[in-house]
Amino acid sequence: MHKGSLVIVAVLLLGLTLAACAPANSLDGTVWVLAELGGEPALDDTLVTLIISEDEIGGIDGCNHYSAEAEVGHGTFVLTSPITSTLMACEQPIMDQANAFSVALTEAAAYRIQNDQLVLLNADGGQLALFEAQNG
Repeated sequence: MHKGSLVIVAVLLLGLTLAACAPANSLDGTVWVLAELGGEPALDDTLVTLIISEDEIGGIDGCNHYSAEAEVGHGTFVLTSPITSTLMACEQPIMDQANAFSVALTEAAAYRIQNDQLVLLNADGGQLALFEAQNG
């Protein structure tokens, strides 16, 4: 085998090894579904999602679609613009949860991923919200 071929094979093997070590989910391309907010379970029959792309977040707060510019990566979660959303009205418990969710997003300073869960943390490391990955 030629030296160039050995280098190519080594690079391919390294790539496969790194891919195998990568987490099963990633921030980009994963729909995160709210499971807990402020230590309480999310309301039944209400879908709250968080979708993270390169420089923004968005999703559904249970009632309205929302979005904001954000810097998310390497454990940091910071909104860099106010949250904008549609203005639909829903039943009061859903609106209350949506408002609390908006506050949690605004107060978030960090995140961690464990298994198929995303945890948003405040500046003191306290848990604000817990999401479960919903791929595909």
